[in-house]
Amino acid sequence: MKSLVKRLIAPFVLATALLFSPLKLNANNHSIEKINSPANAEQVIQMGKYQRWKINNVWYSDVPLEILHESNSKALSKKTGYEDIRMNSFVQPNDTTLAYYGSGDSDGNNILNQDDLNLMSVKSGQVDQTDVDGNGISFETSDYTFLFEHINNNSILPSDWNQTWKLNIPKNRESWLEKMLTIDKTDTISYTDNFMCGNFSDQTIFNFYGFGEINKDSSLIEENNLTKYDFSNNGRFNIPMFFTTIVSYQTGNAFSHAIVCVLKGEDPLNFNNWNFIEPQDDSKVKPGDFSMPNDSKVKIYYSHFVYSDFLKKVVFAQEPFIEFKLNNSIPELIKYDDRLILNPNVKIESDLEKNARNFKLNQNYPNPANPNTTIKYSIPLEDKVKLQVYDITGKLVKTLVNEKQRAGEYKVDLNASGFSSGIYLYRIETSAGIQTNKLTILK
Repeated sequence: MKSLVKRLIAPFVLATALLFSPLKLNANNHSIEKINSPANAEQVIQMGKYQRWKINNVWYSDVPLEILHESNSKALSKKTGYEDIRMNSFVQPNDTTLAYYGSGDSDGNNILNQDDLNLMSVKSGQVDQTDVDGNGISFETSDYTFLFEHINNNSILPSDWNQTWKLNIPKNRESWLEKMLTIDKTDTISYTDNFMCGNFSDQTIFNFYGFGEINKDSSLIEENNLTKYDFSNNGRFNIPMFFTTIVSYQTGNAFSHAIVCVLKGEDPLNFNNWNFIEPQDDSKVKPGDFSMPNDSKVKIYYSHFVYSDFLKKVVFAQEPFIEFKLNNSIPELIKYDDRLILNPNVKIESDLEKNARNFKLNQNYPNPANPNTTIKYSIPLEDKVKLQVYDITGKLVKTLVNEKQRAGEYKVDLNASGFSSGIYLYRIETSAGIQTNKLTILK
């Protein structure tokens, strides 16, 4: 294996501030519900002076939005079409899974239905998409069975990384990752002076994570001398993968090496929730291995494309957001970015609870919705009421109420036929405060 491990050369690693698409929420919003308090959470993670907590399998945080959106970049200031690629490793990099390996979308129309089953039964359609079980062979009986169960019984497809997150199935995620690593051909590239370990890692990230339509943007590739990379499989597997560096002084000589990693568990601040991979041979890397000496500093990077005013071109940028230190193979969290947040900011203000005792947002019914559901709420005084629905990333999906209402109880019918299946947050805002509940849409 020594021939696989060389000194780290990562020509496109740049230190730059993270750029986020703005969440359409007020930074001063507060939650007044006890249900959204860390005191009632299933799990709480301390992040310096901030916390993340999980309630009903939904993660919240008290990280202020002004910190979440803060940017100190000067040289890399202009946003590009890739600014919506976020550090959120719990979400797939692309909005739909249907264009990617194992999706079952045989006819390529972004809809899964009987037409896809018909094509699969006659062994016709898109090869990548029709390998639903991910074993490298398309149009098998097992592929048809998986897709049939999904279309008719709403079962989870092995390729749906988002759904396996929601159901907390890390073994399924790890299994699918291993299958896609077998199918990916990055490890067949010969090790040369032009394709060092940093380039192996970059190529694997391109193949798995995906960056929009970069493979079709020849000017971007040529302008940045990225032609050494193969963009034909860009984002083929739709799995969030991260550039990782290993630095060690164990032997008395600086050892530096680049690998990749995937978050398989729920907590990114827990070393054991990361799956580290040697992209040159797809092997799993663990403390004490040749690629990760016992005293290593393990640094995980967030990758994105951004326009550089200084360089006058779009560049592939990487910024570290988590760093661990191994002490005799035992990991210790050294640094992390406060912007590791999973869904819209929810901050607790207990002094508001007394004033808002009669202000209530009920759980929608039925839940899950398919596709209709009713949301009930009550307000103690005449007030301006705003009731809105957000997706799990914080994007505003629909405004249901935005008007002054008298004191009393109200109900609003929501038809979610235009929504994708998944978890959403509905939020009511009055002068008494803000309350948020979770609803599930299952079609």
